[in-house]
Amino acid sequence: MKIARNCYTEDGLTGKDIFDRAAEEGFGKTQGKQGASFKQNQLNILLLADLVQFVFYSTVSALSLLSFIDFSVVLRYHIFYMGKIPETLYGHVLRRLKMTEKILRLLKEIKELNPSGDNTLPMNTYYLNDNEILCMGSGYFDARYPYEMDGMNLWAHSNGYIDACESRFVIIKPAFFNETGFVDFWGGIKLGEDKWLPLSILGINKQSYEPEDVKRYTVFAKRAAYYILDTDKLTFAVRANITTKKQINFAVTAINKTNESIETYLSAFIEPMLQNTENVISWSPLAKSGMLCENGSYAIHTNLDIDCTAIINKKIEAKNVLGVESTAAKLVFTGDTRNNLTNAKSLVEGRFNKTVHRVGVIPEAVVGDIIKLKLEAKEDAVADYLLSIVYDEEGVENRINTEIDMDEIEADIVLQEKTEREKLSKMSIVFDDITIPSINKNVFNRFVRNVQKQVDLCALGKNYAGQFIGIRDVFQQLDTSIFWNPKDSRKKIVTALNYIFSNGRPPRQFSVEHKEGVKPEMDIRPYIDQGVWIIETLYNYLAVTGDYSILDEKCSYYDMINEDKHDWVKGETTTVLEHLMRITAYLLDNVDPDTNCLKILYGDWNDAINGLGKTKDPDKRFGTGVTVMATLQLYANLKQMIEILARVGGYDDKCREYGEYREKIAAGLLRHALVDSDDHGTHIIHGWGDKMSYKVFTPKDFDGKCRYSATSYSFWCIGGMIEKTPELKKNIMDAYDILDSKYGIMTCTPHFERSAFEYVGSIANLIPGTCENRCSYIHSTMFATSALFILGESERAWEQIEKAIPITHSYISKTPFVMPNSYCYTDEFYMDGESIGDWYTGSGCVLMRNIIKYGFGVLADLEGVKVRAALHMPTNSAEMKLNLKGCDVTVSYKNTGAAQRKYLVNGAERAVTIDKISATPEIYLTNEELKGSLKIEIVD
Repeated sequence: MKIARNCYTEDGLTGKDIFDRAAEEGFGKTQGKQGASFKQNQLNILLLADLVQFVFYSTVSALSLLSFIDFSVVLRYHIFYMGKIPETLYGHVLRRLKMTEKILRLLKEIKELNPSGDNTLPMNTYYLNDNEILCMGSGYFDARYPYEMDGMNLWAHSNGYIDACESRFVIIKPAFFNETGFVDFWGGIKLGEDKWLPLSILGINKQSYEPEDVKRYTVFAKRAAYYILDTDKLTFAVRANITTKKQINFAVTAINKTNESIETYLSAFIEPMLQNTENVISWSPLAKSGMLCENGSYAIHTNLDIDCTAIINKKIEAKNVLGVESTAAKLVFTGDTRNNLTNAKSLVEGRFNKTVHRVGVIPEAVVGDIIKLKLEAKEDAVADYLLSIVYDEEGVENRINTEIDMDEIEADIVLQEKTEREKLSKMSIVFDDITIPSINKNVFNRFVRNVQKQVDLCALGKNYAGQFIGIRDVFQQLDTSIFWNPKDSRKKIVTALNYIFSNGRPPRQFSVEHKEGVKPEMDIRPYIDQGVWIIETLYNYLAVTGDYSILDEKCSYYDMINEDKHDWVKGETTTVLEHLMRITAYLLDNVDPDTNCLKILYGDWNDAINGLGKTKDPDKRFGTGVTVMATLQLYANLKQMIEILARVGGYDDKCREYGEYREKIAAGLLRHALVDSDDHGTHIIHGWGDKMSYKVFTPKDFDGKCRYSATSYSFWCIGGMIEKTPELKKNIMDAYDILDSKYGIMTCTPHFERSAFEYVGSIANLIPGTCENRCSYIHSTMFATSALFILGESERAWEQIEKAIPITHSYISKTPFVMPNSYCYTDEFYMDGESIGDWYTGSGCVLMRNIIKYGFGVLADLEGVKVRAALHMPTNSAEMKLNLKGCDVTVSYKNTGAAQRKYLVNGAERAVTIDKISATPEIYLTNEELKGSLKIEIVD
């Protein structure tokens, strides 16, 4: 390895600086049994300096290579034969390489940040570099970022809140409505004897009298979040991450920036919840206890929902620790029943008024530390907290006495970054330029990569929106993640199919428990649309991967014992293919024989319209109310099932049956789902109530108003009925004109008043301009965007994407670098850009599908792939790479100003056909052509 003593690290530290510092610490002294010479120890110092240079100057790929090496083992091995390094220096130098230098590097980048169109996001948020996002937003804004490992999620919020869960199991409770939070760390500024200014590093317990020189930054890296608090003299920071072993790590740092010694403290507060619910239950303290162990570790035990213990190990790395005070009691930490974390007495006094080692029932069990430090000039200190969940007594004892391996944690973060990068790199989308003025290409390309991570999280995690996994939600996400992660997507598809009831009815939501042997909880409200998403996703999985072996995978069912009592047991096991046929049978059993359309039962995708299924018949649970959207989905499903069974073979009778049902459904839709009027043209309505007693979203609705529902128009195109009725294109475009808004095509307009509840259900209780009630609910906007592409209105489709993505707006209330679920817009309630959620939303996966399937035009089916790129592309050059049926495919687009579009496959021009609906040129590649690698060029 080349010796580079005069090279600079990113914060200006040279190899010579490290050499001199090491020598001052005694590294050059002869120690240990080996008795190394001074010359040998000089070589040791130079090796250490070179390793520092290597770490800081390696490229991403070199760092990936380094992740295979245990840095500490290499160093220990060298020292064993060449001389012994003092343990304090060994830990200190390695820690500076990994933690403190990281903080200083981030601060340097933050201070040198030059906001521009290439890096700026809404709400004072920036792409600090390709791997890290800086948030300096405040006020009504909160961005968040997930750090996940095998279904365990740690959510880091830009406003300082941190929460964690695995499936229904809540490890750290989410905090809402200005709660003081359940995790925080402080740095102490000494004001006098027993008088301190506590600075909340996360910021959630910020003092109102903080000095003006305090600045906070949140940096979301790929596998760890960094909270930095910077003052003129001291810098404090917290790094939060989840390890590969599913442990939550908090590394708390203090750095003296001056040339003088400073007394300070680091304080930690952690209150694990350890419940299968986010709700605080009045009797939960009765089952919870805490203990401060002799070695400084904490054990917090509960047996309320599940018998488990949270072990929080601690390790302090500092030269001058003046004292450590600890408590397991929350009341001791706050100091008074009237106090909370914002005005905790102990933080102001820098001490606890008593030590409590064991806590049971009351007060609450917590981790509470105050670590007093003396930092010499330019010195730093680090305190690590590692939270592990343990389920047996022997494991508790072992974990309490296990020392934190800081080097292992540091190396683990690097390895996780490498693993995530490799996983997501299996599909890439890059626009070389973008012709839409409001969109910067560099910001958009990074944004698309973040949305890809958003989809991956939703598809493969153990919870979705809330503590459960929605069937429709997860299958929509899986329908997109198959493009870059087919292996894990397949596994999740099979997992989810194990929660279907034996009659083919899927639950609305289910829980994948974090511990084996626990009976899953399920939301069994019979929303009719759950199964339609399953069939579509399985079809697309086969079309994209060509992996028909999934159909032979064995999955179990649940048998319903008593629906009212939520009592079910494991049932028989059959194949995935049999599951698909039972799901199809359940859907067909719920087709209304009078209209040949699908009954809505409890509801469809639009959860808020859940009144159509009601009936006044006391002998029936649901009436004959219909959902047009889900009927259109079933119409498409039957075609997909016919194709699947034809490929498998031996199901000719079933294929004929499905074909006959499909024609009946088409006839029913044409007869009942289209309503004409002289004033408003033909409406594709949303559905009707029991016995067709009323229809909704018609030219003359039940209250006399003319209403439009976006999803029925969208799925008339997506489901394929537009092929039978191409003349409806004008009606669909007219409806979209009426539904369009500042943030894109709304779910419906005009809104419903509360008096409409008996007809349409809970949508009538929503404030007009919010959620589904006359709002840009972005999931629906993306469905409409798909329809616009299908209709050949690609320029209009890209306009909808422009309106829907957050990077084009100056104000949003949620994370600006992933897709939100909605944009509330109402003057009456002063809302313009607020969203009720982010990350866990289907808008992200549909955006990705719009770009893949309709932008670049990659439409896979069971026989091959159709390529029909959008007639209008908002770029002069773009490229997408992905794998289709084992073939590495590169699809590139280039606008050369040619009069006619050309398709080239591996350099050879291909003859095109014209799609009848969109009037767009297209080509078709058979499965036999998808071998090795293909380059498809689209040239305008």
